[in-house]
Amino acid sequence: SFMVLDEDNAQILLYHVSV
Repeated sequence: SFMVLDEDNAQILLYHVSV
């Protein structure tokens, strides 16, 4: 998992990546 700051929407999004 990693967190990304969505600057356009001013929110922090949490992404889950499965490999």
